[in-house]
Amino acid sequence: MSLALYAYAALPSGAAAPEQPGLEGAGPLALVTEGAVAALVSPVPAAWFAEGGLSSDPEWVSRQALRHHAVCGALAGMALPLAFGAVFSAEAPLRLWLAERAGPLAASLARAQGCAEWTLLLREDAPRLEAWLAAHDAELARLSGAAAAAGPGTRFLLERRLERAREEARARHLDAAATRLQAELAAHARALIPARTRAGMLGVNVLLPGAPPPALENMAGELDATGVSLTLSGPWPPYAFAREALAHAHG
Repeated sequence: MSLALYAYAALPSGAAAPEQPGLEGAGPLALVTEGAVAALVSPVPAAWFAEGGLSSDPEWVSRQALRHHAVCGALAGMALPLAFGAVFSAEAPLRLWLAERAGPLAASLARAQGCAEWTLLLREDAPRLEAWLAAHDAELARLSGAAAAAGPGTRFLLERRLERAREEARARHLDAAATRLQAELAAHARALIPARTRAGMLGVNVLLPGAPPPALENMAGELDATGVSLTLSGPWPPYAFAREALAHAHG
């Protein structure tokens, strides 16, 4: 049977492999070291990840993904988890892959030691935020009053200005909340990465050596009164920081 190497995570050289099972049906966990970094791997049948192999079974994939994440969770505070499905045909290409990325991986591993990843999201409740801005933004109040008192033609123009002003006020408020959040985290975080954003949401991934600072709870209460929620999730293995290190290596 042809074997491949399944990679779970990158670790500093000299680290020890955890004593626990890897993927269902895989061989024992071991380390492949290349310079300052190592990969935690286990041998698996190459056919698992070949076209038309068992990877086409969604239940199998789900079970294996859970096992992958369990291994990464056991390495909390000392490893960079790789995405599920990282397979190498043999040790030589794995060593080459590590050597090409050793610098960014080693730097990110040094930052991640003793830390966990947390995700913080700022999300607006549009009607509540609009109502709060209407009550607290002087320019919006002025334009709203002027539009209400104007004749039909002037009112139309003022209402368009008011609509643009609302959007600008909304963006300023969310940007100020994000700036305040990152300033608070800067005093506690080992590193942070702005998260993907979409309309009405801003986020950040952060490496923290402990729990998020208590000041965030007060900030969450203050923001909620304005129609913006602050939610935290974690602790997680530092997936975002692993992706950042690998992206930097390709850059």
